[in-house]
Amino acid sequence: MRDAVNNDVLRKRAEAIQLPFPALGELQAIVDKEIEYQTRIWQADYESAVEAAEAVLGGLTDPELKGYRALWHYLAGSAAWYGERAGIGSLGAKARSHFNHAKRAAMDLPWLVKLARYHAAGELPVGRSPRLLQQIERVEGVLERLGTVTDREFNKREMEILQGLASSVGFEQAHVRLGEMLGFLAGKREVDASPDPWWVVDDLCFVFEDHAGATNDLLDATKARQAASHPNWIRDHVALPENATILPVLVTPVTKAKSGAVPHLHTVSLWEIEGFRHWAGQALRTLREIRRTFGQAGDLMWRAGAADKFEQAGMGADQVYDFLKGRIASGILVTVA
Repeated sequence: MRDAVNNDVLRKRAEAIQLPFPALGELQAIVDKEIEYQTRIWQADYESAVEAAEAVLGGLTDPELKGYRALWHYLAGSAAWYGERAGIGSLGAKARSHFNHAKRAAMDLPWLVKLARYHAAGELPVGRSPRLLQQIERVEGVLERLGTVTDREFNKREMEILQGLASSVGFEQAHVRLGEMLGFLAGKREVDASPDPWWVVDDLCFVFEDHAGATNDLLDATKARQAASHPNWIRDHVALPENATILPVLVTPVTKAKSGAVPHLHTVSLWEIEGFRHWAGQALRTLREIRRTFGQAGDLMWRAGAADKFEQAGMGADQVYDFLKGRIASGILVTVA
């Protein structure tokens, strides 16, 4: 019985026809370059590692190897990234290019979408501010947290912000939430001498002195001094890049300042409170508009459209900075003896 089974196995083996493994020839031809890549990486010879990876990619042409091509674009991008970090600036562009190719070859891998957004030091994405791109990325997270199936939570948050900004009691908290909705890292701490809300994106920080509870039309020296000193507090308490730009902003309904306040206002920008409320309302309407077409994070077409809308509405961090930098409080408020 055992011999019969064995003979049957041998017969079937003899009759079987071995099908060639898809693209086996291509895989065999690139083995040397794959080994070379590993060797160069261990030697920290990143330029040669990128060259070896690109040689591997040059040999992978079969459509069946699309996933493997994505892997090697990722490996090439990683070697270029390490090279850029090691001081070979020219490899930064290669890193982004290979990460983009990896993403296109394997669209079902969300983490490759994030890698495709990588920018080497000193390299700016064409036509877009990196600060704006960071805002849009965070806006995606906000919209996801508020839900995309219904607009209940979005409506609730929008109403909280609008009602808060319309009052003096809830103004500061609404100011923080508005910053979060617009893609800033926003915060406020209730400690001695701390500022009112701050908004941060990348290396730019707006630090506000909210004067919504003003009881008259005159700014005194104490309030002016508070606004001017806020950048120092931010540097000591908020993690920012060493070369960050910090702009103090006074949000107020007053139109006059005491003479003793003026010397403190030469570096403080002024945002009239009604103008700020109008801008905030328009910003929230723009967010509602871009939310209509939002599906999930990582949609590059949606991001491009959202960035356009932000720029059109003056909601980008760079645009806000340009607007406020030209509005120095000491030159706008009327000085009163």
